[in-house]
Amino acid sequence: MYSITPFIKRSLLIESIALRETLQDYVSRDLLEGLLEHCEEAID
Repeated sequence: MYSITPFIKRSLLIESIALRETLQDYVSRDLLEGLLEHCEEAID
């Protein structure tokens, strides 16, 4: 059986965070920042 692991590109997260900031969508921005932190921890 295969494990399904979502792959999130770091650059896409950064773009999405910037867009949410521009749109003043701070709730989504905060969620995306949490994903980015998790992504960066996985890289280390």
